[in-house]
Amino acid sequence: MKIKYLAGLCAIWGVMQVTTAAALTVEDRCEIVAEVAASIMQARQNGTAREPVLAKVQVEGEPDITELFEVMVQNAYDTAIEDSGLRKTELVKEFKSQWQTACLQGTSAL
Repeated sequence: MKIKYLAGLCAIWGVMQVTTAAALTVEDRCEIVAEVAASIMQARQNGTAREPVLAKVQVEGEPDITELFEVMVQNAYDTAIEDSGLRKTELVKEFKSQWQTACLQGTSAL
């Protein structure tokens, strides 16, 4: 259920006509989603408070993108901060991969 919701949000983002993203391929857009996800999880694992991260993911004039990024923040902050540096790195990679996959699955359904 959670993945379908994520894929749905990514699909919304995939069909939006954002001027700066108009020339980007689906793969390019999903890579951006993945990089944002990695940054959010890295902030979480570094112990950054949720509020500054939420403030940074606000995209003016793009409520669908903002909602997508806010869901990422919620998911990341539902994850405990790991003690091990190696485990933190693994979590960031896993989170990035999860979001990239959800994005590609969401946009392939269009």
